[in-house]
Amino acid sequence: MTPVSRPPTLGLGAALTVGALAIACAEPAFNSPVLVDVASVAISPEADALLVGTTLQLRATARDSGGRVIADYRVDWRSSDTAIATVSAGGLLRGVSRGRVTVTATVGAVSGRAAFSIEPVVTAITVSPGDQTIVVDGRVAFTATLRDATGAPAAGPAVAWWSSAPTVATVSPEGMVTGVAPGRASITATTGGLQASVIVEVTVVRFVAVTASDFSHACGLTAGGQAFCWGENGHQELGSGSGEISPAPVGVSGALLFTALSAGGSFTCGLTASGAVYCWGSGEGGRLGDEMLAVAGTPVPLRGGARYVALSAGLSHTCVVQPDGAASCWGSRGGLGNYERVGDSAPLSVLGDLRFRAVTAGYRFTCGVAQDDRTYCWGTNNYGQLGTDSVTATVPPVAAVGGLSFVALAAGERHVCGLTAAGAAYCWGDNYFGQLGGGAVLSSTAPVPVAGGLAFRSLAAGVYFTCGVTTDATTYCWGDNLAGQLGAPATDYCGGRPCSRTPVPVSAGLRFTMLAGGYDFTCGLDDAGIAYCWGGNGSGQLGDGTTVDRAAPGRVMGQP
Repeated sequence: MTPVSRPPTLGLGAALTVGALAIACAEPAFNSPVLVDVASVAISPEADALLVGTTLQLRATARDSGGRVIADYRVDWRSSDTAIATVSAGGLLRGVSRGRVTVTATVGAVSGRAAFSIEPVVTAITVSPGDQTIVVDGRVAFTATLRDATGAPAAGPAVAWWSSAPTVATVSPEGMVTGVAPGRASITATTGGLQASVIVEVTVVRFVAVTASDFSHACGLTAGGQAFCWGENGHQELGSGSGEISPAPVGVSGALLFTALSAGGSFTCGLTASGAVYCWGSGEGGRLGDEMLAVAGTPVPLRGGARYVALSAGLSHTCVVQPDGAASCWGSRGGLGNYERVGDSAPLSVLGDLRFRAVTAGYRFTCGVAQDDRTYCWGTNNYGQLGTDSVTATVPPVAAVGGLSFVALAAGERHVCGLTAAGAAYCWGDNYFGQLGGGAVLSSTAPVPVAGGLAFRSLAAGVYFTCGVTTDATTYCWGDNLAGQLGAPATDYCGGRPCSRTPVPVSAGLRFTMLAGGYDFTCGLDDAGIAYCWGGNGSGQLGDGTTVDRAAPGRVMGQP
């Protein structure tokens, strides 16, 4: 009989060691409490956004210091804000509400992080600005905004654009619309099953009046009363509802018809046939006639509801004339003819109970031709622009010296020019750039005759220059010519820049019926009803479709 051997008996310590080893070998590796050599943890996929209510399966990849992937490890997942997004133990990310959240994956003592934007579900699309009127070859940029159920902007799929009438207006993939021919087109933005449309009217314009701003925009009025503006639009002074500059005329929104327009500093005002006044653009200092308005992208009515027959916008204020000749002003920084009331920018009656035929607003001052044929001015007077014996500012109107009777006035930033019934032109105030036209170098508190013995039928004052149309339809300009706003070569230097201290004829030989002077540019309307502009053009204020300065008259786009 073969003897049976018994296995050797193990001591208690050896038995525990073997048992512990057996248990350790049987335990799955991912439950191991210790992981060695974990150098980095990366989360994938890398997604920028996740919609509310949807999920995304995340993965964590751990690597050692040699860059090798470590297999079989335990991951702890965490969300920085579970009110925005949750993440399960298995790495399933779920969007809860709008916001940004950081997800952390931890392996051992090393963590990896990834940020996600949780966006609401898109339920609507809107297009801005609204319906537009542009000229042939003019352009307007539209923007599509995706919105959630609360109306707030939301991220979503790409937007596609299309035009219902490409022969009238085309639209680029970015939403830029270009006028091709007169007519009407519907411009539509689509994404998924959502869409929104605006109407673009393309037209050819013929102006009966033009006005230029103390800054860098201009406007024109058609025979039918439609208003179009072009140039700088940082404060929505073009009235189209857009904030983009436009180097070509765009229609003022609101379907209003005007009889007169006046472009001021970063704002514009218009007068309707019923005598109502509307303004748009910058509301700083109450320029729109309402202290509460910071900016208006489309016309808003003047407070008070009175009726007027004439208006003039300056750099930061506007004055109007009522049917009985009483004048009122609103805005800021002097020139109102009354004591300004803080927080109330409604029209204030000009003191003195005077009756006016016309008024012209400059920078912090105003002048007007009264019904007694005398000229009165009020406001700031540091350069003698009020035409008085001193340079003292005044709130109530004071009569200008010289004993001259003017039928029309034109105010620049710090100077004024008047036209007599016989066609003689006189100017007073600041003369640093030769804008008085008398050939002198000094400013004057008294009217100075414009040199050359010319007989004018109309005058227009820019910020530091003046222009006029003579009785034989020749156009002359004088003063600052830094940007070519005189429309002719300069004959002198003033303050280190080109100027002309006496009138010089505008080139091109055009016969203008009216002129408008801006900051560094001039616009005019010829006897065929065609608008031209020349001078500085950095914001498209010449309306020729470019932003290139022009020292000679060039046609405004969109005309026959």
